[in-house]
Amino acid sequence: MKKKLSIVWIVIIFAVLGMVGGTVFVNRNLQVLQQTVPQAVQKEAVTPILAQSKESVQAAEPRLISIPKINITADVESVGEDEKGRMAVPGEVMNVGWYKLGYKPGEKGSAVFAGHLDKVTGEPAVFYDISKLSAGDEIIVTDKNGKKLTFEVIKSQVYPFDEVPLKEVFLSTDKIRLNLITCTGSWNKDDKNYSNRLVVYSQLK
Repeated sequence: MKKKLSIVWIVIIFAVLGMVGGTVFVNRNLQVLQQTVPQAVQKEAVTPILAQSKESVQAAEPRLISIPKINITADVESVGEDEKGRMAVPGEVMNVGWYKLGYKPGEKGSAVFAGHLDKVTGEPAVFYDISKLSAGDEIIVTDKNGKKLTFEVIKSQVYPFDEVPLKEVFLSTDKIRLNLITCTGSWNKDDKNYSNRLVVYSQLK
C-alpha cells in the first residue's frame, strides 16, 4: 500500500466496530482493529490537507445524524486517536463516530462516519440496518450550530475486510461527500474479525 494513503490507518479501523460491551468492548475491538489494515501501512500523518473551494459550504463539527429510511437518529461522537495512535472507538454502542481529524461534513472531501453493527449479545447496534439503504435515500447531519446538511446516497458496496479502497472511501476530494462504514459478513471466532466491510457512499444533495 502506498505511503500517501497511510493517513487513513487511524481512520479505517472504525469500520470494524461490530461487537461491544464492557471489557469485551475494549479487548475484542482492539484485536480486530489491528487486523483491519495490512501491517505495512504505518501512521505518518494525522490531519489530511483539506481541499477548500467554492463548492465547500460552511462546516462545523457534527452533533446528530439522522437516516429516515431506517429510523436512525443518533448522537455523533467526535473521535480522535487513542494512546496508541489509533482511531478511538465510540463510547456508546448506539452512537455514531466521526473522525474529527479528517473532513467535516460540508467540506469538499470525504467525511467519514462509522458505527457498530451489533452488540456483544448479538442485538442490533446503531448501523445494523444501513445495508437497507439505496440510491436516493437521505442522510441528514446536524452540526453544533444547529445547521442541517442533507446528503443523498449514491451507492452501497461490500468489500472483504482487507480490500477496502482506502483512497475512494477516505480521500476523494472531488465533491462534498459523506461515507458510512460498518462491519458485515460472517464473524470469525478464531480471528475475532468480521469477513467484510460495508461502505455507504453519499454526497451533498
